[in-house]
Amino acid sequence: MPITIAPATTDADRAAVIDVAHDANASTTLPLWYAVRRQASPIRKAATWWLLRDGGEPVASCLQYDLAFTTADGEHVGGYGFGSVATRRAHTRRGLASRLCGEVADRAVARGARVGLLFSAIPPRLYERLAYVVTPAWQLRCRTPAALAASGPKLDLRALDPWRDAEAVIALYHRHHAGTLHLRRSTETWAANLGRNERDGFVGWGDPLRGYARLHAEDGELDVIELICPDPADAAPALRAAARIAASLRDDYTLVGWHPPVEELAEHFVDEGRARTLPMVRGDVALAGAQFWGSDYF
Repeated sequence: MPITIAPATTDADRAAVIDVAHDANASTTLPLWYAVRRQASPIRKAATWWLLRDGGEPVASCLQYDLAFTTADGEHVGGYGFGSVATRRAHTRRGLASRLCGEVADRAVARGARVGLLFSAIPPRLYERLAYVVTPAWQLRCRTPAALAASGPKLDLRALDPWRDAEAVIALYHRHHAGTLHLRRSTETWAANLGRNERDGFVGWGDPLRGYARLHAEDGELDVIELICPDPADAAPALRAAARIAASLRDDYTLVGWHPPVEELAEHFVDEGRARTLPMVRGDVALAGAQFWGSDYF
């Protein structure tokens, strides 16, 4: 039997996708519980599950998401995203994942999608062969947030309600990214994003609101998930204000950010490099300057 690629439309197909991922990840979790967690994931419910069979045996899988982008020219275009690409360990190094992703991408493009996005958890060579390019991503860490907070002016922050303040927050997000490719945010996509990231908190500054930071505190880290500063001059004082929050949480808390480096604060941060969850894009639009955040991850 030949290799076949098709959506996982039945319960048996979906179980096969989960089984492939369990094997590919060498998971020690009981398969039943692994399946329970995967089936309960709200973000996976939004995806189309795909399965590659070789001679009838399920050997590779991926999830494909329908996405919307705003281009550097301000045009709204359709796109797609990949997640959870997996190949059974006994079938690696055969090019099956490339074949699966290439086929799924080609079908999305045939439906009118113009931009593809994924977050690579492996060296990006596999996806570079499919014309994806890495977009900038950083892993910056400040181990002395109290010193950073005391290093200069800080913004006067206030708590934001991301639901009530959605319109203002979405408008700032698009203003920050004007002239570059980015994921489009609408009221609908914003609600879904918040639902996937319920533990994120938001602080803003200015009246009317002129910028915001999206923060997540866990495991001794305060992560700056998004730093939205349409005025670049706000970046340094916003990070000092975020560092003040980190220092107040616990003595050993660190401040971690996906955001671009801020030259004024370079001495306070170590760039640890981002080797995993690297954002990669492809498409027939301008890709230069594209930026994606931890909250965009799927």
